[in-house]
Amino acid sequence: MTDHQYSYFVSFFAGTGGRFISGIVWSMIRQTEYITTFSKHNSSHSYGEWCRSWGGDYTGKHDIYSKFNFLESAGLKHTHIYPKFGQIRNRFSNVKIIIISFEISDIPELVTNGVHKNGFERIEDGSRELNAIKDIYKELYGKEFGTSFTLTEIEAICEYRQKFFESNGLLHARFIRLPIPDDFLDKTLVIPYKKIFEQNESGEYTTLNQLAEFTGSQVTDNHKKSFQSYVEGRKNFIKNYSPWISL
Repeated sequence: MTDHQYSYFVSFFAGTGGRFISGIVWSMIRQTEYITTFSKHNSSHSYGEWCRSWGGDYTGKHDIYSKFNFLESAGLKHTHIYPKFGQIRNRFSNVKIIIISFEISDIPELVTNGVHKNGFERIEDGSRELNAIKDIYKELYGKEFGTSFTLTEIEAICEYRQKFFESNGLLHARFIRLPIPDDFLDKTLVIPYKKIFEQNESGEYTTLNQLAEFTGSQVTDNHKKSFQSYVEGRKNFIKNYSPWISL
């Protein structure tokens, strides 16, 4: 049986699959048959059913833990802000936390994910990331962006973004160092980014089994299908849109 006494924060840096993991966790804690859908860039950015369980979108805002509220029990909130454990301790009595960590070696892939999923996929709605990409394009090539990017241009833009990422370590350092207070250790699950794609000797996804144990849930066929789609989608995305990334 699912443990309904807890709500969940899924804390992750952009590009590490946090919305995908959020969809799986929501399906588990609410016992729904939710199936994750993906774009051609393997993005699951579309807001899912869990968004009805919280008030106010504080996803990227630093005051999320001091102002955000769950609207119902067994809620779920994804956020790009590393947990502020003191505020969580003071405001939420029944909360568990999932953190997606990463290593320095993951940065090229994470930057590429962000450029595609937050930028190129949103050409029509003019996202902030896309505008930043256009500025980089102009700086690199001395002209305005036209109507499409070549793979060579995309790789150059990703390399440029990576330098910015690496020079602003405070933005992501906690997702690498993982400071977690002792009283939260049994209420926090850390998932290394690369582990999301890992299978055990029986072919089961290690992270999927961890999520089921952490939430007190059962793994369903839909969960397995979603994970399989995400893993295969990553391979296809890298092959077709970012072949400079090594699996």
